[in-house]
Amino acid sequence: MNDFVENVIAADAKYFIDHYFISEDQYNRAINWREGVDDPEIQTLIADWLESDVRYIDEVKRSVLKQMWYVAPVIETVLTKLKSQLMDTAKVLTGG
Repeated sequence: MNDFVENVIAADAKYFIDHYFISEDQYNRAINWREGVDDPEIQTLIADWLESDVRYIDEVKRSVLKQMWYVAPVIETVLTKLKSQLMDTAKVLTGG
């Protein structure tokens, strides 16, 4: 897993705990999982988070491209690469 994906997982965990979408226990387990603790349940939850991140990118992409039309090809390439990294990791985590 690369630094980008690890940072996204950390940001997801912080966002979800700050907004009461996950319990403190789940948050701690997610952080421990990032540090190497085997936790299949949290691993599946994290894969769901990454898939949600990809859907979020898809939802905001059109307005980002419209607003920044002058660099749209670069943004499109970057977002495609980021989505690919997230989905590849989600697939590995779920064994798919």
